[in-house]
Amino acid sequence: MLGFLERDFFGGSGPVSTLRLGADAKRELLARRDVRGRRTGPRSTRWEDWLRGASSRLAVTFRQEAARESDEVVHLDATHSLVQQAAAFLTEGGAGRAVGPTRVRVQVRSPTAPVGEHAFAVYRWTNTGVVARDELVAVCSSPGVERVVMSLLAEAEDDSRPGQIDDSALDALDRRHHEKWRSARERHVAENARIVDHRLQSLKVSHHAREEILREQLASAVHENIRRMREAQLEHARKDYEQTASRLRASAEEADILASVVVHGTMRIRRR
Repeated sequence: MLGFLERDFFGGSGPVSTLRLGADAKRELLARRDVRGRRTGPRSTRWEDWLRGASSRLAVTFRQEAARESDEVVHLDATHSLVQQAAAFLTEGGAGRAVGPTRVRVQVRSPTAPVGEHAFAVYRWTNTGVVARDELVAVCSSPGVERVVMSLLAEAEDDSRPGQIDDSALDALDRRHHEKWRSARERHVAENARIVDHRLQSLKVSHHAREEILREQLASAVHENIRRMREAQLEHARKDYEQTASRLRASAEEADILASVVVHGTMRIRRR
């Protein structure tokens, strides 16, 4: 399954690379893409058009800043179809063997955290959009422990006692995570929208000021060559404004929090 992903098809140096894929590899990616919840924005359309097309090369980047500089560069972030397929391939061990998150049993001493055995999970959140970042988020069966799980894990040791976290505890952790994720996602999307709106307003003001200067220069131009130059500058300014505004709006639409579980476990807390 997707064996070609084990080979290096990226060329070039710097933030923008060239992805080279033959017709067979492109057909396989297109056939195996997950259409459930698939995005239908310009970025997804551009990717699928390339997979269906004749060209074997595509400019790609893993950096959001580089993608914003050109509409011709495809941003391979965590939401992109290729990245999702590669992650699934690696999770299956490259041969259909499901690996899943790590499971652990740990113990730790704490003078203040609630004593006892507590189920916990750690998730990786990938925040996409204009405010992009990765973070680790913990949930726990005990609200009092949840607030300090990450600091306790830094001091924890293996717990050699037998036993594993059960399915009911996993379901409860999943529900708790979903509640936490939903609230955080709402805040993240709203924050992205607020920042994008502010940047669009600033862009509009600066564009109008630039346009006014160019129109004044055009009106005062006497020679035809100078007039043509000012007209070209006006057109370039308009296109630059529209492209920048389009990229900003797209970054607002792409705001999301992608969650993947890193570890499930139990933590036994004792005083000494």
